[in-house]
Amino acid sequence: MEERLAIGLIRTSHGVKGNLRVKSFSGETSHFSRLKKVYIKKGDRYIPYRVESVGGSHSSLLVKLANIDTREEALRLRGEVLWVDRSDASPLKQWEYYYADLSCCNVYHQGKEIGRVNTVIGGGVSDILEVVTLQGKIIMVPFDEHFIAEIDMVEKRIYLNEDFVIP
Repeated sequence: MEERLAIGLIRTSHGVKGNLRVKSFSGETSHFSRLKKVYIKKGDRYIPYRVESVGGSHSSLLVKLANIDTREEALRLRGEVLWVDRSDASPLKQWEYYYADLSCCNVYHQGKEIGRVNTVIGGGVSDILEVVTLQGKIIMVPFDEHFIAEIDMVEKRIYLNEDFVIP
């Protein structure tokens, strides 16, 4: 499992004192107010930043990081992703999973492995699992109880209900 999880995208700066306008990936924002530290990934390295404050509203989250004190410094971070230690991520509810945990799960139908989750695409009604089959084809599986029978995070396996999504 990934030790760090992506939680938001820095959209732009806000004001002249280095505040960042951030979009939460999960849609949840309450956990941001408890953050003491976040990371920005540069290549293979995670650069830590101390969180000074979090404000704004659900739709317009404002984050102030230590040593980012001007509009220009904040603008240089536009487009970067904020990462946190797994323990600081938004708590999961029933039938919720971190995208990072679903990626690379093997996918099964009727006891046979059919492929592996390549990525998860955030969708409107439901998220979509992009699965690469053993034959190298890509199939899209709605992440919904109608299509997903079981998820075993210990074994990193996802079992499908329906076979009509399989080519």
